[in-house]
Amino acid sequence: MIVALLLPMYRDADYDAQCSTRELIEQWRTLAPADWELRVMDFRGQPVMHTRNVLTALALYEQVDALKLWAPDRALQHDGKAADILLWQDSDVSFDVPDVIALLKTLAAAPDEVALVGMPCLIQSREGDAIPNVNVNGFEESRTHLMAGATMEVAQVGFGLVATRASAYRALGFPWFGFKYAGSLDKVIGEDTGWCDAVRQLGFSIFCDGSRWAYHTFARRFRPDAASQVWLAASGHKG
Repeated sequence: MIVALLLPMYRDADYDAQCSTRELIEQWRTLAPADWELRVMDFRGQPVMHTRNVLTALALYEQVDALKLWAPDRALQHDGKAADILLWQDSDVSFDVPDVIALLKTLAAAPDEVALVGMPCLIQSREGDAIPNVNVNGFEESRTHLMAGATMEVAQVGFGLVATRASAYRALGFPWFGFKYAGSLDKVIGEDTGWCDAVRQLGFSIFCDGSRWAYHTFARRFRPDAASQVWLAASGHKG
C-alpha cells in the first residue's frame, strides 16, 4: 500500500501543520502497517486547483510529460509506482498522528466504492454564527451522529484533512480538480467539494469520521469540540 501525503501550498505551511507532517514521517514505521509506504509531496503555486492537479499527477504518475515542466526534479525522481491512497493536508491544518493512521486504515478497509474518508475541520464561521462551522455538507440526517463521534456518509467534505482512493481519480479522468460557479457569483463550488460531487455522480460515496478531528489554525488552532465551541461563542469569533 502506497500512501501519498499531498501538501498544496500558496506560500508556506503553518508551523503546527509542519510539525504534524514531520511527526507523521517520524512515527510512520511505528504506527503504520509494515507493508505500507509513505511518500510526502508538496507543491507551491496557485490557483489551488492547479496545485492539486499537479500533486495528483505526481501521486498517480500521470501526465508525465507535463510533470517534467511543472515539477521537473520530482517527476524525474519518481519511481513510476502510483499511490493507492492520496492523503490531503492543507497548509493550515494539523492533526494527531494516531488519528491519521486510523483514518487511512478506515479507508483501506472500506468497500471499493468509498472514495473518501475525511475528518471534521473548523472552517471560517458565517457572520453571527457562534457555533463552529465544519467542512462537511449534505445528508443533514448524518450531522448529529457525526458530531457525536460516528462515521457517517455525507455529500461533501472539504479537503482540510482527507484520505482519498486512487481509483476515484482514474474514474474521473483529468482534470481531477476544477473551480466553478453554480449559476451565479454567490454560489461557488470549490475544487474540493466539486471533486466530491463529481465522484458521487460516478457512483462513489463520501464518508466523514466524527471521532477524529483535525485542527485548523486561525489566530490559534481549533478543533470542533466542546472547548473550542465555548471559546468561540464567548469571543464572538467570526473566523
